[in-house]
Amino acid sequence: MGDSHCRCLHGFILLVVLFLSFVFSFASKIDVSFHGDEKRSLSSSINSSLSESAEYTMCATHKEAKDGKPIALDFDCEQGYVISKITYADYGQSTGSCGKFKRGNCGASNTLNIVNKKCLRKEKCKLFVPDKIFGPSHCKGALSLGMAEDDCADNGIPLPNVTSKILLLVIEYCKKHVVESKEEDLKKWDAEFMKKMEQSILFDVMMAANYLNIQSLLDLTFQTVADLLSGKTPGEIRSYFNIENDFTAEGEAEIRKVNQWAFE
Repeated sequence: MGDSHCRCLHGFILLVVLFLSFVFSFASKIDVSFHGDEKRSLSSSINSSLSESAEYTMCATHKEAKDGKPIALDFDCEQGYVISKITYADYGQSTGSCGKFKRGNCGASNTLNIVNKKCLRKEKCKLFVPDKIFGPSHCKGALSLGMAEDDCADNGIPLPNVTSKILLLVIEYCKKHVVESKEEDLKKWDAEFMKKMEQSILFDVMMAANYLNIQSLLDLTFQTVADLLSGKTPGEIRSYFNIENDFTAEGEAEIRKVNQWAFE
């Protein structure tokens, strides 16, 4: 019975928090990853700062050498970055420009598969363009390899629903719980950890713990909110969260009747 009541209380608190997050925008919607629209050619250099993760587009089109010797195409990402995707590659007569290449009248159908195998998830990639690599394209005239949308992205884990500020708090909590093994010491640390949080930060940490599936931190934030609500009347809770009461007396009485367990 106790476990069932506890689960119901947790569910009730989560619903309250989700509602407050929606109304007051407590839940973070800031994407940690940064998607830039900077573009560069193979011969140019990047002058913009890489202090934040970013994506860049590299393009190249090379015609076959007249002497028949293989042509090398070099794709080099900045340090710490990898080629995360290749959306276009064709050994043939491509049309268009960087980021807007289109397949021409003829080309080697297996080009994209070969380029993916050789370049995907790598910091550096060198390609040669002879027929023996891609197969004859059966094109009359100049042959070319066009590649676009080779995005060099930071090789990290995206957390689109957690801000860097909140993530640092989550990491601090996880580090402490990995290092510290004494239960009493952890309880004292948890109490201080929650005590120093502002109301809005508390809800952000709760949402992050839920998103990252860190159950112990989620339980801790649930309990903290429960302690904040404990002993308060509905009017005091509304005042604490700046919630306007839009229920009629009859409507509120009906809610109390249906959810009697929450008022015991």
